[in-house]
Amino acid sequence: MYLGYRQIQGGPIDSQLLTASASYAMSPKWIATFGTAYDIAERQDRGQSLTITGIRSDFMVSVGFSVDSSKGNVGIGFMIEPFLGKRDASSNQLSPLLRPRTQ
Repeated sequence: MYLGYRQIQGGPIDSQLLTASASYAMSPKWIATFGTAYDIAERQDRGQSLTITGIRSDFMVSVGFSVDSSKGNVGIGFMIEPFLGKRDASSNQLSPLLRPRTQ
């Protein structure tokens, strides 16, 4: 889970964005992540996203969908992220989800 706050001020932009996301390991090879953002300064929803990530031995493949109803935007994203260097518990943000499960 992630909760964040970002403030941008300058020129015509005054944004105080509250963001949150949660990832769920559906299986050892698949992770789903849902995210949302809300602009506190303008009291407006800034959108939601859903990403599905497939974990392979040498890379991760992600496909995502996002909606920003305040601007009428929708988006689709695709990403391939290779694992570079030693792959261990400290190698990336998703590392707790990537560790083998012990029984």
